[in-house]
Amino acid sequence: MRPRAQISALACTVVLLAGCVTDSGPIPQPLIGPHPEYNAFLNQVQQACAGQQIGNWAVDDLIDETGSYRGDFFYTQTRRLFYGRTPPADYATGVSAFLDGWPSDPGMKCVLREYAKREDRQNLAVPPPGPPGSSAGPLIGPHPQYDAFLGKVQKACAGQKIGPVARVDNLIEDSATPNGNYFYTITRRLYYGRTTPQDYALGVSAFLDGWPSDPGVKCVLREYDQRNE
Repeated sequence: MRPRAQISALACTVVLLAGCVTDSGPIPQPLIGPHPEYNAFLNQVQQACAGQQIGNWAVDDLIDETGSYRGDFFYTQTRRLFYGRTPPADYATGVSAFLDGWPSDPGMKCVLREYAKREDRQNLAVPPPGPPGSSAGPLIGPHPQYDAFLGKVQKACAGQKIGPVARVDNLIEDSATPNGNYFYTITRRLYYGRTTPQDYALGVSAFLDGWPSDPGVKCVLREYDQRNE
């Protein structure tokens, strides 16, 4: 078995969301190799959460669709939760943002309930929902104002990175790729008030293997704050 400090250091280098597993917390398990225990947990989730949705996607369908970018993202992030690499609150924020939903969606609550049963935890916190849909702008149809906002972001944040590789200007140019499409969608949710700046930072940085404090995230949020000036 690896020394506790060595495992904690490894966790700090690979965790997707803000926060880090340290000596005061649980020892994270490996993410590489066979996962019989995790696959058994997924089967448990698939049965318990059948038909319950995160955004527009049923949990059992996400598990069945491993191999698609949605299914792979759900599989990977849930595995990180299972092995202690991501806190439940950050998992709820990141996965729900990617699936165009809310941390309070029934499917998310179900997954976290099954995780809580496994860990025998009594006080699992689920983040509150974001702004109500009635006060938010439309997500369907043309988006001339949002596209103009993206144009400003592209110029202001050129060369600024989210994660080790993704540049904000490239994400906007490559909107047909999974990374670019996700960035376009979640930034649109931010612009129209469907997600909070904090949840946006957690979600987009998680997907791009970065941190909410990355320069690209900070730049996008600065432009968002200045959008009406």
